[in-house]
Amino acid sequence: MTKALQAVCLALVLAMCVPVSAGATSRTEGITCGASGELAHEQAPSTYGASGRAQAPSTKVSPPLAFSRSL
Repeated sequence: MTKALQAVCLALVLAMCVPVSAGATSRTEGITCGASGELAHEQAPSTYGASGRAQAPSTKVSPPLAFSRSL
C-alpha cells in the first residue's frame, strides 16, 4: 500500500471517528454536569426565612464538587 493511499485511508477513518468522539464527549460532559448539580442540590440545606417561606441556599454553604477526568 502506498503512502498516499495510507494517508487517504487514515483520513477517512478519522473523518468517521472524530464526530463520534465529539458526540460522546458532549454526552459525558452533560452527564457530569447533571450529576454535579444533583449532588449539590442534595447537599444544600433547606432553610426558611422569617416569613416562613423557603430561602434559596447560599453558595457558600455547600462545598464545591470535583470530578476526575482521568480513569
